[in-house]
Amino acid sequence: GIALPQEPDLSYHEAVVCVVGEKAKTELGGEIVKDSIIIFSKYAGTDIKWDGEDYLIIHADDIIGKIR
Repeated sequence: GIALPQEPDLSYHEAVVCVVGEKAKTELGGEIVKDSIIIFSKYAGTDIKWDGEDYLIIHADDIIGKIR
């Protein structure tokens, strides 16, 4: 048989990209630009606080997919 979880799998997060470094592409070749909406592992990245705002810095390899 197949066991299905009762709760949806929330092992990923979505975010809007606010700043992009040079050569930011996913493993699948999709280009990441400012205002892209991306999906990434909930354990990816490093949290920082800059000018009172919270940000997450992640490497392009940690991006699971791009929505827009």
